[in-house]
Amino acid sequence: MDNIPDYLVLRLNGTSFLDRREEILSIEYNSIFTFAEFKMEACRTLKVKYDPKCRLFDKEGIETFEDDLNMLKSHDVLYLASRGEDFDYSSVLNDYDRKDVLGEGGFGKVYHAVNRETGEDVAIKFMDISHYLTHADQIEEIYREADALQKLNHSHIISLHKAFVQRKEVILIMEYAGGGELKDRVEEMKDMDEIYARFIFQQICSAMSYCHNRGLIHRDLKLENVLFKEKGGMIIKIVDFGIAGVCKPQEKEKTDSGTLSYMPPEVLSGEKLEAGPGIDIWALGVMLYTMIYGKLPFYGDTEDEIINCIIKKKPSFKDKKTISKELKDLLIKVLNKDSDKRLSMFDLQNHKWMEMQDEEILKSIEESKLEQEQEEEKKNEEDELIAFDKLNIKDDKKSSKAGSDYNSLSAHSSNPSGGRKKKKMRGSSPRSGMNGTGKKKKKTIKKKAT
Repeated sequence: MDNIPDYLVLRLNGTSFLDRREEILSIEYNSIFTFAEFKMEACRTLKVKYDPKCRLFDKEGIETFEDDLNMLKSHDVLYLASRGEDFDYSSVLNDYDRKDVLGEGGFGKVYHAVNRETGEDVAIKFMDISHYLTHADQIEEIYREADALQKLNHSHIISLHKAFVQRKEVILIMEYAGGGELKDRVEEMKDMDEIYARFIFQQICSAMSYCHNRGLIHRDLKLENVLFKEKGGMIIKIVDFGIAGVCKPQEKEKTDSGTLSYMPPEVLSGEKLEAGPGIDIWALGVMLYTMIYGKLPFYGDTEDEIINCIIKKKPSFKDKKTISKELKDLLIKVLNKDSDKRLSMFDLQNHKWMEMQDEEILKSIEESKLEQEQEEEKKNEEDELIAFDKLNIKDDKKSSKAGSDYNSLSAHSSNPSGGRKKKKMRGSSPRSGMNGTGKKKKKTIKKKAT
């Protein structure tokens, strides 16, 4: 064989940075003439028994044959499958040095790692799918999603370098964003002013519009899935795009309280089962509301309460914080419970609030504050009038009662007998035969003179 490189890196198929069974070894070739001799030397160097069935793969998992050796360059990496087994994609992880854990949960873990050759920072995510993958077509769907995502090229979407299924895990090697989650930023700031929030929201909408135009839906948009590129920075990257939705059935999503708060009413009620852009639009509304007010628009102590709130209740705008009327209009339209009347991505991006100048937003907020103060003043005046009217009515009732009592008392005073009729004394009448003493008058009889 001609043009055999002087230096190659050999790795044993199936080893990873999580379970490294062999160190990365190098080998020099000076006296190899056949492909069989090449494989024998590889087995000897890696200290494994030679098997004529052994195979070699490049780091992309493509099998290497005799004709391919002429294309190899020094420092290229080859993986040896000593028993002739298929390429183990977890071997690719040997290209990286593991650093620290970026996050973990029911899905698995995310590691910060560094490419050994280039020094590039990456994030490697391991998603446990042992409970979800029951059919081969589900694995195929993951590969299709991964292929589509690897073709995405947007400044606000995390780049996916590699994706593969291995030992009931989906392994994603992605661009690294070390600035933390948007959720943490919101919690730190308590709430965001409109201009700050809009700058971030516009980036998210730009990325989602790019994807929707290519027929891709995120399905799991939330503050936790938006990362900042750098600590303290304002450039964001969306993560967990597409594949997370494939690996997470509806039943699982409904039991995840974090995701549940972002799910639209038509999904929770079962009205619409197929994923569409409206799912992402609703989630964008929930995210924006939470960024502005520092709290979710729909909440509850239990899953049932959260679901009931999302399906039946409207978002509240009764808060000490005043927002522009344009932002309020956008939130109402994007959180419309009727998915057919909900804003489309196009209408969302072209909404007045999204296109206003910063000065216009500040002016609108001041106008809203003035209107709010006037409304509060008017309400206070109305409340005072109502209270005054109630007081007058109460006073009138007291006066009426007092007058009634006075008249009754006057009548009682003018009639000391207490209202009983005074009996007439007998004899008071000239026709009466009684004198004033009640005794009969003595008759005086004058005797006639004889």
